[in-house]
Amino acid sequence: MAAIPMNARPKRHADVRYSIVPEGALVVHHSRGELKTLNPVGGFILDLLDGTRTVEQVVERVVEEFQVERADAERDAKAFLEELYNQEIVSPG
Repeated sequence: MAAIPMNARPKRHADVRYSIVPEGALVVHHSRGELKTLNPVGGFILDLLDGTRTVEQVVERVVEEFQVERADAERDAKAFLEELYNQEIVSPG
């Protein structure tokens, strides 16, 4: 997949359901019959992916919530989003 633009507005796939838990998130992809677990940062990001926020806005929220360097948050969030795209958990916006 090509690099994710910062102005993309990713959203969760229609077949995906998730629950935020203290350890992160549990994600079920119904049509694929798959279960995935996410750490707290991954769950936080997934919860933001409703198609209204840009990748830039998601990164800013990660920086604020977890008090990490912006460059690190951007690199890690984009890599995570690419993984979610590849697994059809989110779709590009």
